[in-house]
Amino acid sequence: MREFAVLIPIVDGDGEEHIVLTERAAHLPRYAGQVSFPGGAREPGDATLLETALREAHEEIGLPHRLVDVVDELGWFETGLGDRVRPFVGRLREPCPLVPDRREVARILRVPLALIRDNPFRVRGTFIDARGRNRRIYAFRHDGLEIWGLTARILKSYFVEGAGRSADFAE
Repeated sequence: MREFAVLIPIVDGDGEEHIVLTERAAHLPRYAGQVSFPGGAREPGDATLLETALREAHEEIGLPHRLVDVVDELGWFETGLGDRVRPFVGRLREPCPLVPDRREVARILRVPLALIRDNPFRVRGTFIDARGRNRRIYAFRHDGLEIWGLTARILKSYFVEGAGRSADFAE
């Protein structure tokens, strides 16, 4: 089982808060063209999963670590393939240009937080996870793209259902 970490960046823009997501490049071997959070696999040099999330956000969208205030850490989420993902919620201290690394990211999306909190999610289908459990696949559309799977599940869990801070989050 591999461990991954993602950052859920919250930015202010045009008088409202937005979540930053990425559309993954079409040539990637896994999850090509899908919408995801900035993030990736833990590497040997990453002391913590938070370091993984911040490093990946910097690599993928040019987000400087020093501009992110991490305000929450969610518990583990499991992918359909059995990998474990740890999300971190971070607010940007100030506006900064975000630039996609074209090797990994086709484009950067900003989804209004109000839209997510209005619960736009629908059930797209179901799947059997790595532990044999039947799970719902949530989805919603924004900016011409379908946001679904683990990304939608994390957004729904945290911003709609109010899943709180994980027990091991240290401030």
